Amino acid sequence: TPASPSPKPGTHLVRIISGYLPEHADIRLLPGATLTHASFAEDRDPRFAMMRLDESLMAAAGDVVVLAHEPCEVSDQFEAEMFWLDSGRGFTGRAYQLQLGGKTAAATLLEVKGRYSLTTLDLLSSRTLRPGHTGKVTFGTDIPLPFEPFDKCAALGAFILTDPYRQQVVGAGIVNFALRRSHNIHRQALV
Repeated sequence: TPASPSPKPGTHLVRIISGYLPEHADIRLLPGATLTHASFAEDRDPRFAMMRLDESLMAAAGDVVVLAHEPCEVSDQFEAEMFWLDSGRGFTGRAYQLQLGGKTAAATLLEVKGRYSLTTLDLLSSRTLRPGHTGKVTFGTDIPLPFEPFDKCAALGAFILTDPYRQQVVGAGIVNFALRRSHNIHRQALV
């Protein structure tokens, strides 16, 4: 449930993308994993609700609100299926912007694992994506993003890839899963 700020401090209008909201609940604000208690009131539009946080926390636009006992995953590296829309080729190592859920992050195409055959749907060896190709890719982002696999929650599992220099959509796809290395490799401050 991505949140957007409202005029009253501590109160946010949230869009309900999956499940239900109880009147009171322990919640997590992702990607930061802040644990707090919140109360919810129905809005005139059933797709939205007003959320009031018990503490002096502010949810940023694009934060995902989940019940504390049902958190979604947060990662900065993903495997995905992507449809290439741009007239140029998609190469590894290029910088893009990724929109996933309500967040936008700088992203790098880490690997093109292959492209799918249009006739047999077999994964064929390929290191680039050409216009109209669908392929299996991995990408990394500069910040951790909350997500769910597409088959579990379409709103948190679908993404758009944009060329930041031309401000043009170059690809769209669905997240399969977080790469394991994103969970066991941690950045360290070097002194």
